[in-house]
Parts: sequence; C-alpha cells; structure tokens
Amino acid sequence: MQSVWLSIIVVTLPPTLYSIAVDEFYPFGYENGDAKMELRGDVVSSPIAFPSTFNYFTAGHNRCYVSDNGYIVLSRSASQFIPKNFPTNLAFISPFWADSDVTKGGAIWYRLTTEETIKNRATYDVKTFFPKMTNFQASWVIVATWYDLPFYGCSSLGGCLKRNTFQAVMISNDSNSFAIFNYGKITWTTGTSSGGNTQTGLGGTAAQVGLNAGDSVRFFQVDVGFTPEVVNIDEMSNVGIPGVSVFRIDDSEVLQPCQEGYISKITITPNSGPMLGGQYITLGGPCIESTAIVVASFAGSQKYKCQRQSQFSIGCVTPVFNTTGEIIINIEIEQQDTTRELVYLYTVVNPADSKIRVYRQNPEDWYEGQHNISWDTDAVELENTDTVDIFLFSLIEEADGRLSWTSELLQEGVQRSAGWAQISLETQEFVHAIRVTSATVQTDQ
Repeated sequence: MQSVWLSIIVVTLPPTLYSIAVDEFYPFGYENGDAKMELRGDVVSSPIAFPSTFNYFTAGHNRCYVSDNGYIVLSRSASQFIPKNFPTNLAFISPFWADSDVTKGGAIWYRLTTEETIKNRATYDVKTFFPKMTNFQASWVIVATWYDLPFYGCSSLGGCLKRNTFQAVMISNDSNSFAIFNYGKITWTTGTSSGGNTQTGLGGTAAQVGLNAGDSVRFFQVDVGFTPEVVNIDEMSNVGIPGVSVFRIDDSEVLQPCQEGYISKITITPNSGPMLGGQYITLGGPCIESTAIVVASFAGSQKYKCQRQSQFSIGCVTPVFNTTGEIIINIEIEQQDTTRELVYLYTVVNPADSKIRVYRQNPEDWYEGQHNISWDTDAVELENTDTVDIFLFSLIEEADGRLSWTSELLQEGVQRSAGWAQISLETQEFVHAIRVTSATVQTDQ
C-alpha cells in the first residue's frame, strides 16, 4: 500500500524579510533564448521534449507543458484555471497555481537549455542545498518565468495593478531531479473565477503551491498552499533565502535541504592541515539556524567555539595538536533546546610536510635579532581576511619529560597582501616554528 506524502516544512521568515530581486532569478526573456507564451487566456505551451527521462516521484516523463496559470504539467497537456487541493490525477509542478490573465499585462517565458552557464549555476545550487550530491552535474535545465501577471477578473479601477512574479526551475542530471521555486513580489492569490475580489485578488480559493505525482496518491503541498497565507510565499523559504524554495523530486518522497534524516554525508574543506593549527576549516552539510551555538572538539580536546557561516556551513579554527595523522572532530550544534552531534575526519600534518609554508629569507644568515619572513598571499587558509597575525611556536620539554608547543604572538594585524614581515627572535635552546594565520581567528576558537 502506498503512503500519502504531505510535507509542511517551509520556514516562515520574519515579515521584515522580502522576496529575492527579479535580477537574482535564473535569466529569462528573449535575450536568453526564451519562448514567449501567446497572449490569450487559459493557454498552455507547445510540448517541451526532454533530452532524457525526467524522474518525478519515481515515474519517468519525457515532456512537459507550461501553463499561463502558474504550473508545469508533465507528460500530457492540461489547462486548469481553478486550483485544486492535492492529490490530483495530473503530474503537476506548481509554484503558484492560480487564475491569471496575461491579456491584461505581464508575460510568460520558458525554455529548455543546455547552456553551460545555466548548467553550472544549477549544479552549484544543487550541491549547495544538497551537500550529499557531491558528484551531481546538471545535464539540462528548464526555466519557466511568470512575470508581472495580473489576476483574472481584475478591476480596471486598480485591481489590474496588482501583479505577481515567480519562477520554476527544473534540473536534471539524467537520473536525479530537482525543482527550485523563486518568488518576486506576490500581491494576489485568487482570480474571480475562484471567488477572488476584483479589487484585491484575495479571498476565495487561493493559489496552490506544491508538487503532485499524478497518481492521485502522492503529493507534496507547501503549508501555505491553498490558504490565504499563500500571499506571503515570497517571504518564506526552506533554505534560509526569502522567496526561494528547493526540492529534490525524483524519489518516492519529496526531499527538502533541511529535512531531518536526509543529510547523511558531510564535508570538510580543507580536510588536512598543519600540526601547529590556526587553519580555518569549513564544515559543510548540516542545517544550522542563525541562533545556533556551535562548538568543536578536536581529537578529544577541550571545546572550541565555531562560527555559523550559513545555514549549510560552519567555520572553525584548528588548535595546536600534539599528534599527526587522522583525527576525529566532534561538532555539537545547540539550537531550539536540542543538541545535534556531527563527526568529521581530519588529517594533522607535520609542519615540515605542510604544502603551505612560511619562508625564511636568507636562512643562512639567521641568528638572534631581526629577520624577514614571507608567505603566499593567495593561500586558501588566508583568503577570508585582509590581515594576518604572526605567531612563534616553541617546542619545550615539560617537567615530566613530555614535549609540548607554546605560542607567542609576535605581530598582529599585518596586511596579508604585503606577503612579508620583519620579526625579532631571541636565542633559545628550543625548536621554533613560525605560523602566519588569519587575523579573524578569535581567541576563543
């Protein structure tokens, strides 16, 4: 027996956050190779044949049709101007299924593209929002844009000035399928044929937003879909970007980027670094709220504070290690009174084997006093800052015979772009090492 999939996990953002700008949509219009839908009511496009099978709720489809009423229908043409509750017997991708009237203004654009720039953007988006898809490479993309559309039955006394702009992007690598919904400003929800007001475009049977398998069983409905609150869809997101929602749609169940249990593979960049620490590493994969508290323990060390970079990445700075080889980094993410733990593997490298080095200038002349050092200004480890700090590390023997590193800050706030600095060294009977590190590293990291 098949299950009914009803998901309502779209995050409502504060009302001070608004939709993305139209220039952040995937490019559209004649200049980008789009076809423009004819200016008449309740029309669908000619069939768009897919270069390969498009998998949708595990079923394969070979073509689609774009409707002026805010949806894309798969495999067979259908024009339906009154939105319905899911499930239905049509395979729908509906960013905003409602009765529009393109004869009163606006335009509807669509195309299938294999253009490299668009495929690269689609590949980047999929890998960003679904880190598990490390080998994903988009093969083709469909972009459909409903631009500045009024609602059907709008009054010429002002109702027709209310416009909606939104976009659906279908992405395929010939196996996996994804959909992105982008929303500009949304101001109306309902045509008069669905009971909407002629002045406001509100009331009645509001727009449907979601994904429908077409088997009258399986579907995904965004929580505000088919409700008056759908007018706020441009302020909502499941990826932390107001006006953007992203879905994986090839499996039996629609998957969202932050859906619990989906993210099983996490990434770390770079995955190795020097024994002396100070390396800024980015840990990708988890979904992290803006208020989350993130700490890391390196090979059982004390806990160090990390920084939330985005909803999908954490930034941490490695401490000094007393070992080399593979270690475990334990991450704790505390948010909404719950704590989630993640585990990463990292390789600690002997300073002598590090590929990114600080160089002595005229090493044969080194002695107590002033000396010059230089570094690679383009090193990845330093790319997130304009200034660097310079540390002197000394390997000393403790009273119990153990060897340990101690550190001393020699200079701080040095311009990274300079590529060199003058330091002062005193004669000591210890092994020394000099580390140049990002000045953004906090003392508690």
